[in-house]
Amino acid sequence: MRPSLIVRNLCLASALLFASVAYAGESSDSTYKVVAYIGGGLSRYIVVAGTPSGMSADVSKTGPAATLRVMWYPDHLLSVGLETGWTKIYSYKSTSGPPAQMTLSQYPLYAVFGMKFWNELNLIGGYGYSRLNTNLDYQGTVNISTWSMGWVAACSYEHPVSKTLGIAAELKWINAVESGDGVITLQLQLVWDLFRY
Repeated sequence: MRPSLIVRNLCLASALLFASVAYAGESSDSTYKVVAYIGGGLSRYIVVAGTPSGMSADVSKTGPAATLRVMWYPDHLLSVGLETGWTKIYSYKSTSGPPAQMTLSQYPLYAVFGMKFWNELNLIGGYGYSRLNTNLDYQGTVNISTWSMGWVAACSYEHPVSKTLGIAAELKWINAVESGDGVITLQLQLVWDLFRY
C-alpha cells in the first residue's frame, strides 16, 4: 500500500474521532444502552471493474449488501461499536470464448465510532479489515480469500417505532484500501435496543 494512502486514511480516521469527541456533549438521557442495527439493501461498485485482458464480459456493479452493527451508547452523544456484514462488490460473466464467471465479495470487521444529532441523524466512521472473497468458475471452481485494511463512513436517519425498536435508512461508503475496491450501499435497517442500564 502506498504511504500516501496510509497517511490519508489515518488522517480521516483521526479527524472522525476528534470531531466526535469535540462535539460529544451531555444529553438529557443518562441511560446507557447497547443497540443492534440489522439491515440490508443494495451496493454499487464505484471503481473500474477489472476483467482479464482480452476477455469480453458483462460486468455487474450492483448487488446485495447486509450489515450487522452493535453500538454502545453511554450518556453522551459519542458511541462506539463493531460492524460486520456482507457486500457483493462486483461480478462478471464472459460473453465470448469458454464460459467463465467471477464474483468478488467482502466481509468487513470494523471498529466504528458514531455521533448522533437530534436523536435521529447518525454519523458513523470506522476502520478495520475486510475479508475479500473471490469466486471464479472457469473450467472448475476456485475460491480465494485475502484480508485488506479498509474504512467505512455512513450517515443514517432513524425513526422510532416503539421504546425498543426503530427503523433506519442508511447511506454508506465502504473502502478496502489495499485492493482499491470501494462500494456505496443504501440500506434499510432494523434498530433494536438490546438492553439498557
